[in-house]
Amino acid sequence: MTPRIMVGTSPFLGAGQFGHRALLYRRTFYHRPENIVALLEYCAEELGVTGVQALADPVIIGALRDADPDLDVVAVVGLRNLEEELEMLENLNLRAVLLHASCVDGEDVGEVSAKLDEIRSRLDVPVGIATHRPDETLPRWEDKKTADVYMVPLNPVGAFMGDQKAVEELLAETDRTVIAKKVLAAGSLPPEEGLPYAARYADAVAVGITGKKEAEETLRIAKRYFG
Repeated sequence: MTPRIMVGTSPFLGAGQFGHRALLYRRTFYHRPENIVALLEYCAEELGVTGVQALADPVIIGALRDADPDLDVVAVVGLRNLEEELEMLENLNLRAVLLHASCVDGEDVGEVSAKLDEIRSRLDVPVGIATHRPDETLPRWEDKKTADVYMVPLNPVGAFMGDQKAVEELLAETDRTVIAKKVLAAGSLPPEEGLPYAARYADAVAVGITGKKEAEETLRIAKRYFG
């Protein structure tokens, strides 16, 4: 079962959507993975959040194993070498594996579905897709039964969503498990705004955390809507 609340790992990589903060996050976490370990341990042991939405990167996965190999992991693969990434995930407590948006958006649905079938067969877990363009990508997948899970940008200002109304209407009707991401619009919204909106359309949420105080505030609110 997909964990309803997950610590997202994009800040640990210093992902580009964080703008001027991206380099700071990368130096703080990716170059010092012991900080990732400490934060994941804090979220699990002190706050009771054991879910992690983990990009299949060796530093991220290594830190996750050091923190606790029994954490509930939804992994995102496809950024580099798919075979190596799948090997990296072995023996983790996997709850689902999703193909990264760069492997999905604008790509042939049949070819992507074949990759999902391969992942499902190999790891015996639910599989799905992440998207950066939900208004364009998700309508092409609704009549396919290959993907069990969608991971979608969801926030009240429509950042990263494209046609917000179209995405809302599709998610209100879909039978897939929906994981919300970018619910705080890359840190530009407070949790009190982003999380209740996401809960209207999503079954689960992944939210990036960069410190203990932020974890306490954000995850406490997340539990109110996704607990």
